[in-house]
Amino acid sequence: MPLRNKKQFDGVTVKGYIPELFQGMDSSYFIQDDSFCKTEPAFMEKVRPLTALSRNGEFHFQMGRNTLSNFYHNVLPSFRKWRILRRKIRRNSAVPHPEAHFVFYLDMENDNVICKVSAFYGKKEFSVGKLLLHEDISPDQQFRDFPLENSVLDQTMEWLPYYDPDFDVLHCNHDEELSYQIMESGTAALMELGEVRCTNRFRSRHTLKTVKVSVGVSVSGGLLDLNISTDDISSQELLDILKSYQLKKKYYKLKSGEFVNLQEQNLEMWQN
Repeated sequence: MPLRNKKQFDGVTVKGYIPELFQGMDSSYFIQDDSFCKTEPAFMEKVRPLTALSRNGEFHFQMGRNTLSNFYHNVLPSFRKWRILRRKIRRNSAVPHPEAHFVFYLDMENDNVICKVSAFYGKKEFSVGKLLLHEDISPDQQFRDFPLENSVLDQTMEWLPYYDPDFDVLHCNHDEELSYQIMESGTAALMELGEVRCTNRFRSRHTLKTVKVSVGVSVSGGLLDLNISTDDISSQELLDILKSYQLKKKYYKLKSGEFVNLQEQNLEMWQN
């Protein structure tokens, strides 16, 4: 009678060793060879889940394919730092890829700010926005750091909360307030998360415009005549800017599509 072949485990098997730890007032201690060694203060708390699994100091567990990404990117580096792995990890899956590098492609289309978010692992590029579709992840993408990608996606959607699955972009849904926020501080926030690449259309709108006011003074018939003008906006738009400032609005959108920051101090003298 032929023997039934067991299905090969598709994941990693981790084996390691933790010496017996003696808890002091602030740190833990252990004996190695002929030395009495001290650990960092938080070491005992960090390895507590492993000590719960260990027998005579040895621990052994397996990680399935669905949890490999989180293990490779977030757990394994800590193991190597603590030097608690006694032997190499046995694995039946691909070698882990480099850490994720995020790129944000910003564009302006019909007065709507749009953004495509990509995660690069080496030279391989993957869409982060498509995580919103909750599609099944193919086996060759299990190495991706999905917790990190979802975190970056959530932070990006604080600025661009709408998603278009047809074009795989996040956008502002033509919301003027959201568009101003991404111009004023959202782009800088995305730069903290990764690399920002802008098209010329977005770049032409991104700079917040500064209103430069010229005042001409003349005396005629004993009366003081003031002539207020600007170089590149109309008198009517200047009046609208001052009216918006008096209403304590944060910005004014010019007919050109550019934004004027109304919180600038140089407008205060014109409000009365």
